[in-house]
Amino acid sequence: KFIRPYRKLFVLGQLVTLFATGAGLVFPLLTRDIIDSLIGSGGHDAVTRSVALLAAAFSCLALLTYVKERALGDLSLRVVRDLRDRVFSKIPELPFRYFDQNRSGDVISVMTNDINRVQDSVSRGLAFVVTQIVSLVVILILLLRIDVILTALMVAVVPPFVAVVTVVSRKSRVQSRRLQSLLGNVTSIAAECVRGIDVVKSYVLGSHAIGIFRKTNDDVLETGRTQVRLTAAGAALSTVAGGIAIITLIGVGGARVLRGLITPGELVAYLIYAQMIIGPIGMLTGIVVEIQKALAAIERVFALIDVEGEPQAVSPKLPSKRNNAGAVDVIPDASTVPTRGASIELRNVDFSYVDGRPVLTDVSIEARPGEFIALVGPSGAGKSSVLKLLVRFYEPTAGRILLDGLDLSTIPIDDVRRETALVMQETHLFDMSVLENILAGDPDRSDEDVIHAAHAAHAAEFVEAMNAGYHSRIGENGTQLSGGQRQRISLARAFLKNPRLLLLDEATSALDTESEKKVQAALARLMTGRTTVAIAHRLSTVQNADRIYVMDRGRVIASGRHEELLARCRMYSDLCEQQMIRAPA
Repeated sequence: KFIRPYRKLFVLGQLVTLFATGAGLVFPLLTRDIIDSLIGSGGHDAVTRSVALLAAAFSCLALLTYVKERALGDLSLRVVRDLRDRVFSKIPELPFRYFDQNRSGDVISVMTNDINRVQDSVSRGLAFVVTQIVSLVVILILLLRIDVILTALMVAVVPPFVAVVTVVSRKSRVQSRRLQSLLGNVTSIAAECVRGIDVVKSYVLGSHAIGIFRKTNDDVLETGRTQVRLTAAGAALSTVAGGIAIITLIGVGGARVLRGLITPGELVAYLIYAQMIIGPIGMLTGIVVEIQKALAAIERVFALIDVEGEPQAVSPKLPSKRNNAGAVDVIPDASTVPTRGASIELRNVDFSYVDGRPVLTDVSIEARPGEFIALVGPSGAGKSSVLKLLVRFYEPTAGRILLDGLDLSTIPIDDVRRETALVMQETHLFDMSVLENILAGDPDRSDEDVIHAAHAAHAAEFVEAMNAGYHSRIGENGTQLSGGQRQRISLARAFLKNPRLLLLDEATSALDTESEKKVQAALARLMTGRTTVAIAHRLSTVQNADRIYVMDRGRVIASGRHEELLARCRMYSDLCEQQMIRAPA
């Protein structure tokens, strides 16, 4: 599949490999002629002619080898480039459940360790297979023409080689799979340590982290040593079998020379050809181990590529277009969207991350266009899961979710997400410039639009004070910014996206008072005219919500305005009392 686009390069590489193999097979015949000419009465001219042909054959072989290495090397680089692109392109398509069940280090390991292993197999494996198959067939024909008896003896030693290779191959496959998996573990542990370096340092976990890493690294060592032992044992046994074969051929062949059945030159040629077969067969154990490593790597690469992506819409019913002002208008039907905000509804929704462990049960929530809806409740009540369903990170296990009256599952995922902005408590920023981070909200917008979005999010004041302004790099995940600054960059990104549905997951809970004031001012502006669903930790931020849904253990236990819930919902009134929030006088 990945070689097909480069079939011309592939064919060139294989043809040149065939010619190079053929050139290499000429040497024993020319050597035979030289020896027989020296021993017999061929004369000086015959020897000179054979030596000249030998030199020409070597020159030809050198040129063909260069072309072969260039062609197959280029082929492997192109195939691996496409394979790496395909794996990376697959990552955004993977469902969230995949990331729940697999570590990020495993994905990175596939991108690096496994694909590099595939590159080796493409560049070396293809040439080796073609060379050995062609050589085997041609050499056997040549050997039979020189001496049938010697050829029968040589063929008799092949079964021991095959037996050794079979045993090594079977055991190596298991070890190769384990090794590639362990390399993924090593990458995961290292990535976890780097991502959580603040925790590692503050809790003095360096020694603990090193211990975990060393244990896994030692497992890699032991698995690798097992493979080395297999290779070494196989190579030793193959050498013994090959030695026995060559010694036997020399003994029997020498006797046949003395009897005049073959010439000395033919015996030398025969032994060279025999070594051309026996040598690679002796190397087969090591080659088989490398092939098994490559197969294990290929299995992991294609296991990721073959993961079923996010569910697609039954039919695209929510096309988007950009109006003259640069805003995105969603028009399923001309009369379906009466206002800027979207209407959403959860109808008797059930959801679970793991079968048999419900996270949401019979949840019904409604937000009319432009309304501000709040979700409150204790930790683990299922609030964040509601937002994840609205942005289609997951699909409900039962019930329906409607957007503008349309079943969410019938709308292409990308269309849903283009109309939605999700602002999390811990936002992710890329190791790029401020400009590029804000442009992530809509890469098609202009620099001027970015500046307007930054002003709207109250981010311009600190961005423009930075050394390079909007072109300043902010470090991995915005490490050069404070928490409040990171959140305002995230809000600027949402402003630029200009969504119809705004989802806020405790967007201000981790901020200090001053930062919270600025972020709240930006949020108030962002929420204007948009439908907003907010998870609130500080209930003071949602007192003015059009409707508040109180959740507990995956269920909605009450809904209404702030004053109503204070009067009739014990859990809500207790939460307000804990935060010293009272009903307005």
